[in-house]
Amino acid sequence: MEYWSGKLPTVIILDGTETPVPDEVLNRMAPNIKYNWNPVKYEDRLRSVIPMIQTRYVVQLSDDEFFLPNGLQRCINELETDEELVA
Repeated sequence: MEYWSGKLPTVIILDGTETPVPDEVLNRMAPNIKYNWNPVKYEDRLRSVIPMIQTRYVVQLSDDEFFLPNGLQRCINELETDEELVA
């Protein structure tokens, strides 16, 4: 969250842990970070985020992966180049 805070993409976090991230941490995040704590099944959390997606592209990442802005931009560029790609 801290890395992406204040950068261009909107980051929607679906936290299903027993304890949410403390408010003092969340209060330091820029508006592009959307944190949702909902300790329900993974599939239910995924369904709950659908109305929040307001962009042409979306990527689902786990919390143990790290992507850099240029890597995400290259993915978008590839999708823009080949409209037959869906994933």
